[in-house]
Amino acid sequence: MGVEVRIVDDEPARSAMPHAIGMGSRTLSLLEQRGLDQEILRSANRVTFGAVYGDRGLVGRVPLTWPQSRHRYNVLVDQAETRQALRHQLAAMGVRVEHATKMIALAQPEDSSSGRPDNADIRCILRNEGGQIEEVTTPYLISADGTFGTVRLMLEPSGDSRPARHGYVLAEVELDGDLPDDEISIFLGRRGFIELFPLGSHRFRCLLTDPQSRSGPPNGPVIEDIESIVDACSFTELRLRGVSWSCRLPAGPHLSPVLRHDRIFFGGDSARGYRPATGQGLDPGIHDMINLSWKLALVLRGQAVPELLQTYSEERLPAIRRAKKTAEFAANLLGTSNAIAHRLITRIAPAFLDSRFVLRLCADLAGEVITDYRESSLSAPAHAPGELQSGDFLPGIRVLACNAGGTADGLPNEVWLREIVDPSRLTALFTASAPTAAPHPSWQDRLAPWLRTMPAYRIAPVPGQQEELHRFTEMFGSTQSVVVLRPDSYVGFAGRQDAIPHLASWLSRWFPTERGYGAPSHLDAVA
Repeated sequence: MGVEVRIVDDEPARSAMPHAIGMGSRTLSLLEQRGLDQEILRSANRVTFGAVYGDRGLVGRVPLTWPQSRHRYNVLVDQAETRQALRHQLAAMGVRVEHATKMIALAQPEDSSSGRPDNADIRCILRNEGGQIEEVTTPYLISADGTFGTVRLMLEPSGDSRPARHGYVLAEVELDGDLPDDEISIFLGRRGFIELFPLGSHRFRCLLTDPQSRSGPPNGPVIEDIESIVDACSFTELRLRGVSWSCRLPAGPHLSPVLRHDRIFFGGDSARGYRPATGQGLDPGIHDMINLSWKLALVLRGQAVPELLQTYSEERLPAIRRAKKTAEFAANLLGTSNAIAHRLITRIAPAFLDSRFVLRLCADLAGEVITDYRESSLSAPAHAPGELQSGDFLPGIRVLACNAGGTADGLPNEVWLREIVDPSRLTALFTASAPTAAPHPSWQDRLAPWLRTMPAYRIAPVPGQQEELHRFTEMFGSTQSVVVLRPDSYVGFAGRQDAIPHLASWLSRWFPTERGYGAPSHLDAVA
């Protein structure tokens, strides 16, 4: 995006710490847009369902994927593989991750978030692996170094904390048993639950409710401890063959989410305080950073108003709270050790609710919590003719597409819609039921100030494919419409083509074209 980036990481290049393995279909779509999905998929195990077991056997199966994605599956891939793919991509762009480098001090001017005076830079002190000290200045800093990372502990942002109800055991094990390799298996036992994530060749990453979470030793449990938990939770014959590693995750405090402190932003586990049974840890961190990075780049380049950065917290905080609320509710019910509550969840509820109640709980626990940004101030209020509205995530669909400025009889190409979305700038779409339909005649005059930096396309449904035609009409409506997509594949503006004057007003509000608006005199490095 034209902005220099410096990334420091106090972990060594190859860390022995256990990391996340789950990645949802929406995250895969965002990585695909940035050319990363194929490298990650090569070493990934694909799963589409979660199988839920109770005292009497299989309760049911729940889909774990977002149905409107090109990737109709979630993947299980060790985070070390994901990090390697990211490092390769960074290296191709001339960015080297500085491992074993720790930030030991920082200072930032007070109340510096609204404007950008010359003395507003943050000052940081870094210490590298060899012990050398370096002072760095930067206009913005992103803390993504974990719940108890250096930046958060230094600043101590305000926020209540409360203890978690459950502790957990996390382990990588080998199991003998009849469990499929393409499903996440969830066992609801009298002393909690087990989630088993298949890695292939009888290997599983397992997350177990820990009955000794408040009294057990802090070091990893031995194989006999894990066996006792497995025996207590699973009805079927699962035999533990071996344990590669294990650790206890105690029921520690949960910090309230904080996403910004003046010119310092928080993302990933630094933003929310991660607990293992509150949904994904990797997915929301990637969504945080993609949401923030394009906004930060456009502000630094003077192509967006500084107020755009306020929408990072405005959009991501509700998503964090929703994911935490749904997943914690599911974990507390499914992990109950109360005999009456356990009987209610595993026997009575499935009998009366056709298993849907329990399956929905397990989907919230193990699946991808989908969110939109419809309530964001960045989402234009114009009403679109189809289901796709401002703030929605762009679904996966094949379309005919060509340059909007070309001739009406130009030959369009058949593409996946997300392939034409630019991950570094806005993208405009003019939709119509036929590929030869021209956009509203005033669009180029009205949008001329932005067309130098905003590519525009005409799109239409693929002929002869009724399912794709139905999806296209459902998404965009049967009349011509205009849609502006953000670099993170969310819709910023959606309306009928006669709403182009409203689109111009929306663009003027957030992305004014007067050069130098809020821009620094040069492109600074971003920590």
